[in-house]
Amino acid sequence: MERHTLISRAQRAILAALAACAVIAVWSTWDELPSRMASHFDASGRPDGYMDRGAFFGQLAAVGGAVVLLLASVPALLRVVPSAALNIPHRDYWLAAERREQSLRRLGAACGWCAVATAVLLLLVVALTLQANLARTGLHMPTFLVGFGLYLASLTMVLIRLHRQFARPPDSQAPPQR
Repeated sequence: MERHTLISRAQRAILAALAACAVIAVWSTWDELPSRMASHFDASGRPDGYMDRGAFFGQLAAVGGAVVLLLASVPALLRVVPSAALNIPHRDYWLAAERREQSLRRLGAACGWCAVATAVLLLLVVALTLQANLARTGLHMPTFLVGFGLYLASLTMVLIRLHRQFARPPDSQAPPQR
């Protein structure tokens, strides 16, 4: 039986696949990459910062991995956070003992999808950075901007869905919102 303190099995599988894709992409191009590679790009996509290849990917893995891990860990953290610390509409209704588990699962699923969206964005950044460094060109900004726009749209969709799920209690027995 799946534990409800973590993100779903499907979300974990997607995150593992995305991480594997990133590792394979870096591993398969490592020897072709410059030892000092473009690591930061201006608004036009021109390189304006450089790092040692190992340091760049180490930093990307540490920071990106920490962000994705934090988002994926939120469902477990929700279990220990007092209800009063959670800011959702009609909190007293949705976090009442008989509904708390289901509500935390909904919040956890949303966090899991945010982690997946973030991992997809990070994989796009890895791919574009590899491409820019292999071709010794700038970052392809149209692709980055479309990807970033899709990332923001996906987060917006998750938040809208979450808000709709908690917008109004299904019956009139709900206590007044605080």
